[in-house]
Amino acid sequence: MPNAKILYGIIILVAVVSLISLFLLYSIPTDDSSTDVTPVYVSIVVHNEEPSNSTTYQDYTANKTYYLEHREMIRRFALMLHSYNIAFNFQSDWAFLKACQMYDNDSVCINTDGKNIIRYLKENLGVSIDPHAHETLYNYADVAYLIKQLGVEPSNVVGGFIAEPPEDSVFDHFTSPIEGWHYDFTWVPEILWGASTYLHQSDTVASGVWKPKDRYHFYQHDEEQNLIYVANYDKSFNGVLELVSALENKEIPDDRIYTATIFVSQQLISEDFIVAFEDVVKQLKQLEYEGKVVLTTIQGAVDAWRNIYKCEPNIYIKNTKTPNVLTNEYDENANYIDITLPSEVAGEDGLVVRIIYPKDGKERYSNGKSPVVVFVPGANSLGSINAGAAQGSRLMTGFGMTYVYFNFPGGGTPPLKSGGEYDSRGIKCIKALRDVILFALNKKPEKNGYFLSELVPCADVSNVGVVGWSNGGNIVAVTFDLYGNILEGVSYYVGYENPAGDEYILVDLGGGNKPNPAYIPGKTYLDPVKGSVSELDEKHLKYDSASKRMYFDFNENDIYDPEIDYECGCWDYNGKRYFSTEIIELAIGKGIDFSQDGIANLSEANEFWLLRDMSRHFENAKTHLKTLKGAIIFSSKRDHVQFTPDYPHTYVNYIGWSGLKFVRLNPDAAYVRYAFSMIGVNVTGIDFADNDANMSVNLSTMPSLMEPEIGCKNEDAIYVTAAVAEMADRVHYNMWEKNLDHVIVS
Repeated sequence: MPNAKILYGIIILVAVVSLISLFLLYSIPTDDSSTDVTPVYVSIVVHNEEPSNSTTYQDYTANKTYYLEHREMIRRFALMLHSYNIAFNFQSDWAFLKACQMYDNDSVCINTDGKNIIRYLKENLGVSIDPHAHETLYNYADVAYLIKQLGVEPSNVVGGFIAEPPEDSVFDHFTSPIEGWHYDFTWVPEILWGASTYLHQSDTVASGVWKPKDRYHFYQHDEEQNLIYVANYDKSFNGVLELVSALENKEIPDDRIYTATIFVSQQLISEDFIVAFEDVVKQLKQLEYEGKVVLTTIQGAVDAWRNIYKCEPNIYIKNTKTPNVLTNEYDENANYIDITLPSEVAGEDGLVVRIIYPKDGKERYSNGKSPVVVFVPGANSLGSINAGAAQGSRLMTGFGMTYVYFNFPGGGTPPLKSGGEYDSRGIKCIKALRDVILFALNKKPEKNGYFLSELVPCADVSNVGVVGWSNGGNIVAVTFDLYGNILEGVSYYVGYENPAGDEYILVDLGGGNKPNPAYIPGKTYLDPVKGSVSELDEKHLKYDSASKRMYFDFNENDIYDPEIDYECGCWDYNGKRYFSTEIIELAIGKGIDFSQDGIANLSEANEFWLLRDMSRHFENAKTHLKTLKGAIIFSSKRDHVQFTPDYPHTYVNYIGWSGLKFVRLNPDAAYVRYAFSMIGVNVTGIDFADNDANMSVNLSTMPSLMEPEIGCKNEDAIYVTAAVAEMADRVHYNMWEKNLDHVIVS
């Protein structure tokens, strides 16, 4: 199907009066002295468009008079530029080209050396003929074919496209050869120009040349990519003067290439326009004489980038947007802002997101950047933001990192209540987490159109991790599985004592200070389909239909006694009670009938837990999220919920993530000591776990691998912060040794 997203990709109307006023605003010196200022590479680009009410272009093919008028004006405009020895880029859509085929006969071509206007522009005046397509009826390859049929080899320049926001970007369309929709023709793009937003509502004003990494990191250079982007700045003469002034005054670095375009809509070219534009050209020629600009084509800028600047990228972005957000002090180390994030599951109110980021000078890295961490709350909580701060002890500030907290749909209290309805960590919550991670990756803007890097300039959106706090880890793995293909850019995961299986979520094997004698230690394993599977002795399992309670009746009196017996956990949702699949299978094996009591059967339970049990998603999560480099799984000797001798939930979590480049059970001891000392806790003489990454483990060795209990305030939060700092540093410096003897960054 045609890609309508490209429609209106590059439509800017340049009025004659604005051109005149622009050059009158500036006085260009006319002395003959040359300067040693880095030049701006300036291109002139002319567009025509396909017929559309929005562009006000008529159909060239249906109106010969209209076509011939435009043909004559582009001929005169090109001759004027040629008289000043200026080549330009003529970027035509299909309608003008097809009209040229129809109407450029011998009598029409008498003033173009007997050639059609396209051949004349190329062969006589040195104009670059670039395809330009909205791709509503004809795609880029079709337009290139039409150019070729007129006797001209089409250039490899893409004449405008939608680049932002990432979800609307058509960048991927140009990364491989394009096949025509209407014609048997293949066109291979090599140079991109004219990156825009739909209807130019919020175009990024950029200058320079680079190779965009991908649709999500367009303004990031990647040497391994093939496509070259030549930025157009603001497409005006005023923008050229602005860059020239900035370079003269040393306001921007002068050791790199800068580019700008003066854009002209073909329908505005008239005799008066040409006269006015010639005055602009005279000023451009004076600037060229002074060495302040180089008048060239888009391809000429690429040649200069290769031959003069040796392919060194320059991505200069003008700050044209000022986020209207209220910055608050979080503590002595950090500030925070609250924003609203649009989401399909949060209605008009959106998701409430809190960004806690380091104060100036307290960023983690010497380049002024701060790694980004998304925090996912545990239990069945609706979020982690209230009117004061992140609830409870979560991640510690003072480590130079940027934390992203949020409320699930329906979570929080006004004015920090997210829209939508909470579905108890179901698909709505999963989609909400997906959108929050996209925001952290700079792939999704908040409601006013600002990306994280614009709200928090220090945020390093190329170094993003996710923390799953307790039950929060389950939804993280599910989200990585279901949406990993669009969440590329997430580099690591840190899990805090995650209940990695439905039997742990419901605390069926032992919890608090109470063991479950029915649990059989050493029998847990990870099934690729069922997830975590644990064995329990069914002998004492009973069901009380009056209370809808499943329990182990160890004194065999058919009465639940909380001092002696062990009650099985359950999750009540939408009028139905869900037990773990282990308990349901035991009950079925014993012939217990609960079909009339609103208890989920095994099929219903499996469907319910499929969206809430991480252990069923490890393999797909690792496969779908290709950028995930590693994970650290934290677990202490005294779990905050589970009470089992062999830590089966931690075992399942660790082996589940195994296969990644780096998987570690508990953070490096060097980082743990560093984190506690930063908080002011004396840990002299404490023997912290220091397990090698990717080591083999089994249930019998698990107790020896746990972190000790310190007994200080925020102890678990400090441990997890140590793990986050370690992973962020490893990503930043690409250091993946199995063990460290020192902190990489302190």
